[in-house]
Amino acid sequence: MRNGPRANPSAPAAIALAVAVAVCVYALAFAIVPSARERLIVEDGIIETTTALVFVAAAVIGVAALWRSRRRARWWLIPALGLLGFLDEMSFGARIFGFPLPVIDGMEVDSFHDAFDLADRFAGDLGLSRTMIAAFLAAAALAAGAYLLRTGRMRRIPAWLAAHRPLAIAAAAVGLLLAGIALDLLASGDLAVFAEETAEFGAAGLVAMAAADLFTTSVARVPVSVAGGER
Repeated sequence: MRNGPRANPSAPAAIALAVAVAVCVYALAFAIVPSARERLIVEDGIIETTTALVFVAAAVIGVAALWRSRRRARWWLIPALGLLGFLDEMSFGARIFGFPLPVIDGMEVDSFHDAFDLADRFAGDLGLSRTMIAAFLAAAALAAGAYLLRTGRMRRIPAWLAAHRPLAIAAAAVGLLLAGIALDLLASGDLAVFAEETAEFGAAGLVAMAAADLFTTSVARVPVSVAGGER
């Protein structure tokens, strides 16, 4: 019986360890070195720059994994997420190359965060409070969960996640990014900014883990040349 390709967990685990160590270092520096706080959380500062580098590394690893792979198109969501994260952290290159970005309602839109800020403003103009929006989203989540339970599809989710582990990790990254955006909307101050930037860095690490996991499984799928032929 032929066994399917198995991922080597060492690469994703090493990335997870590196991200955890970096977060601890950032947290210690933020807590005990007040003079370092601004350099950590400022635009294009230490955390944002390392986040951008991790995102672009994830994109490169993901493309390398899929370049000659026969995997379905959905797996390209992983390097695409890495590229989008990199562009978002770098303000789509505007500050580097000096080109103008669109200004909407008096706000320069240089990241996806700004898009959520604008949506929050427009919702307020329509009389929709954040509490109302949160209640609507909670109701939608409950309705979706009830549907999955009623149709029996909830039981399939663990098996799907196990079979599509890199995508599951990438989905967790998206959740962490959304949590960071929510924090940006709801809180203020240096500590809130630090928490938001750290959440984005953690999300970048998760995308890199997903890309590394995808790379190791893709390498396992490459046919091995034997006896002058390939199998």
